[in-house]
Amino acid sequence: MKTVYIIYSCNEAYVPYTYISILSLLENKKVGESYHIYILHSGLSAANRQYLNLLQQDSVSISLIDMTGTLKQFPPDLFRVNLHFTAETYYRFFLPELFPQLDKVLYIDSDTLICKDIGTLFTVELGNAYLAVTRDLEIVRVAHCDLCPVQRHYFQKILNLANLDDYFQAGVMVVNLVQWRKENLTAKLLACLRKVKTPLYVDQDILNSICQGNVKFIPQNWDYTWHLPFVDYHYTRHLPEPYLSQYLAAHKEPYIIHFTGEKMKPENLPSEPESRLFWRYAAQSPYFEQLRERMQREQIKQFQFVQKNRWKLLRYWLLTKIAFGNFRQRYVTKYNNLRKKIERFLNQEVQI
Repeated sequence: MKTVYIIYSCNEAYVPYTYISILSLLENKKVGESYHIYILHSGLSAANRQYLNLLQQDSVSISLIDMTGTLKQFPPDLFRVNLHFTAETYYRFFLPELFPQLDKVLYIDSDTLICKDIGTLFTVELGNAYLAVTRDLEIVRVAHCDLCPVQRHYFQKILNLANLDDYFQAGVMVVNLVQWRKENLTAKLLACLRKVKTPLYVDQDILNSICQGNVKFIPQNWDYTWHLPFVDYHYTRHLPEPYLSQYLAAHKEPYIIHFTGEKMKPENLPSEPESRLFWRYAAQSPYFEQLRERMQREQIKQFQFVQKNRWKLLRYWLLTKIAFGNFRQRYVTKYNNLRKKIERFLNQEVQI
């Protein structure tokens, strides 16, 4: 029986997503496969540990590894975070040391749904590549959409990235632990982090800086990052070929749905087709009521946003009628973006 080794990392806030992701993982598991799931965490409550352990079944084992002591070995300001990221994301740096008995593992972010047997992904041949990953098409889009000088300087001069089209997403990775140990990547990653200090996309930036040129790209379907249409309503114009076709193919048939984006989780956008699938699994979990309460709070915030911005929308519309040239185009863009955001919020009819 083939064993697939799977790694998640989470904290108390992300336990519901981890649980639901594992539910979807097990539903799509092929007969004849064995899963060993490791969950790296930062001091989960006894109740949450019990819930996760109850997911074990025949040919599926779960091990919880408390990582609190690992990060405490380093200066407290080393693992800096920003935006919606948490320190747990840096656990990926320590995979070779945590699993000295393994040659290869599959790392999956907690905010995912697995729609296809991941045993297929685990069998990918890595050769000497450190990782098998998908491109991060958000960065590719930005790079081809008049990337501002500050961002370009950061990616090219601070991270020393030679080709932004090869910037990868670290939320789904097949990790070559043998090659990682051989090249002593953990030490290189930590040294790079000390130099960069506050990476924009935390450990993902550092992984890209150190691993560039030595990764294997896999089909975009394995990490469908759903947030792209929400942050750029014109992404089909800004994302060049062949990446646009790859993204649209992943959207049509995602193998893994990744709920990427700040404040773009299923409770923020419950009516999206991907969210409806999430809620089907959530209803089978002990976290359903907790998630539903989060969603209700988000809907109140969205209603308040709509009420607050109706007059701003009208003002933008009036300015598009009286402004000229570049000023008019600027207000047309503002009007269209705000209108679409309001419409998206108004269309979030909850059917759970």
